Amino acid sequence: MGRVVRGIFVLVLVQLGALMSGAQGARAGQREKRGAAVGPTAGKSANPRPARSSHKTRRKTVSGTDHGANQKREAAPGAGTSPLNEVLARLQEQVARQEALLRAQQEQIADLRASLDEQKQRLNRATETPQVGMASAGRFASLHPVILSGFPLFSGAGTGAIPKALPKDSTSATREETQNYTEKLDELTKSMDRITSGLAGFKFSGDFRLRADGDYRSGNNVAGAVQNSRGRYRMRVYVDKALSDQFDFHLGLGSGRSDNGLTSDSDFTGFDTRSPLYIVEASAGYHPNASLSLRGGKLPEAFADDSRFLFKEEIRFNGFQETFRHSLGRNPLGITSIEFRGGQYILTNPNVPLLPSAMACTATQEEITKLPATLTTPPALPASCAYLAAGYRPGQTVHDADLFHQGTVIAGDLKSGWHHRFGADLQWWRNQNQIAFAATTAGYGVVLNSSPGLSLAGPITGTGTATTTPGGAVFTAAHFQIAHINYRLDYDGVKIREHEMPITFDLHASRNLGAGFLRDAVMGIASFGETRKPGDIRLLYAYAIKDGNSMISEVTDDYVGSLSGVNIKTNEFRFDLGLTRFLAWQNYLYIINPRRPSDPALNFYVPVPSGANTQYRIQSQLQFKF
Repeated sequence: MGRVVRGIFVLVLVQLGALMSGAQGARAGQREKRGAAVGPTAGKSANPRPARSSHKTRRKTVSGTDHGANQKREAAPGAGTSPLNEVLARLQEQVARQEALLRAQQEQIADLRASLDEQKQRLNRATETPQVGMASAGRFASLHPVILSGFPLFSGAGTGAIPKALPKDSTSATREETQNYTEKLDELTKSMDRITSGLAGFKFSGDFRLRADGDYRSGNNVAGAVQNSRGRYRMRVYVDKALSDQFDFHLGLGSGRSDNGLTSDSDFTGFDTRSPLYIVEASAGYHPNASLSLRGGKLPEAFADDSRFLFKEEIRFNGFQETFRHSLGRNPLGITSIEFRGGQYILTNPNVPLLPSAMACTATQEEITKLPATLTTPPALPASCAYLAAGYRPGQTVHDADLFHQGTVIAGDLKSGWHHRFGADLQWWRNQNQIAFAATTAGYGVVLNSSPGLSLAGPITGTGTATTTPGGAVFTAAHFQIAHINYRLDYDGVKIREHEMPITFDLHASRNLGAGFLRDAVMGIASFGETRKPGDIRLLYAYAIKDGNSMISEVTDDYVGSLSGVNIKTNEFRFDLGLTRFLAWQNYLYIINPRRPSDPALNFYVPVPSGANTQYRIQSQLQFKF
């Protein structure tokens, strides 16, 4: 609006100057007219040819008189404001046309932004799923950075980047700026449509990790020495497809081993053999609205996070999940959302209606009473008899091992820059001894091979939870009903130079209600900084205590508790350095000490009892994201 006012002011000055010039011309015409009236009279007496001279002078006078009359008419008092009014009218008309044009352009921009917001919501509904996008703060790398990289008018380079808004005083935007803004929006929309159409709506993301991993412990009379220095790599690729506004599909492929679900790492070993590629994740989602989401398939645990407390962040279960999230407006408690989560996971499929009788599961040598005789080999025992070692009784039905995990998460804002979150959940495990059984040499082939359809090379990893016998297949805890609470506090107002340095405090506590002793676990985490761009750093310290009956070691973190996921107390140190937008250098140090000794009186046996020397695990890795 300021530019328009200045334009009006300049035009008014120009017109006033023209009026003044016209008035001077009128006065000159009058003087010329008076001179012409006197000229012919003098010419009669002095000029021998007055007629000719009078004719020339008269023609000149008439011309001068007409010009002066015109100037007088323009400067006449009765019409003195008419030219100015006419100029102002023309300017007002131009301003009105300009304002109408700006309003029309603003409406077009609003329509374009609404279309982009709708596309963004569709993409979010197609890709934002409970924990499928975990690991991931940014795991779903879309094509937005590629499209937006050439448009300085657009803020952000990640998923969901939207154009910067025009100034609040829309009249301060020139026509060229508004037109340029509209053209950029059109170009962005066309680029997104073209690329999305070219890839048939598929979106790709993933990561690659190159790691040096060392595990060290000196030996003594309680536990032997550990020395393992190795190179490792991990590769994961994710594919997402929005089938409609309400359905989507997600697929993840990764490296690793079929008998170790805790990691996707592959070691630098095997000479020149090739590593296989596995289905790490595969799920379909249904989200009828923005609040409700249902998923099924092989997917991350509903409450898994990067804290390394309850679950290893890479573990995936087969089953179903439900998430209902309700956002709240302003309220005295500052609560922004309440989320209800549920997960039901089917871990095994024994397919054994009834176990054989005790006699059928007992091999007896045929007694020889007469000679000569032929020795006979005892008949082979039914394979399902192996379940007796996991605490089952002859004639009993063997049901699936399952996990039911339900809970809620409440998020809120304390004040500017401060955010917090409280969570409470309960794990209910059924037939958990099948997990202990799958971790033994005698049991893994019976429990697991029917599921993947492979002949595994060995049992699953991650032992550590107490069993009733050394290396046995029956947990000391009669049940695993794990109640867990979590409180997290974040502050994102710290900035050092150009680097954002958020602060996070994360506290966890759990108790296994199905055990009578050594059933608790706690963990505290303090983090400072994050790595999003070159030069960013992150510092982290964590301390954890996990008792031998507190949780199932085969599914919890195997770095905080190396060689034993529980019955440990661990100090964790971490340092990250951002090298580029997609590459970070990450370093970890774990100092691990066993917590309790084995106790035969309590039928409590752990693989690494207290008294073993301190164990150190060191990891340094390059983390690539795409």
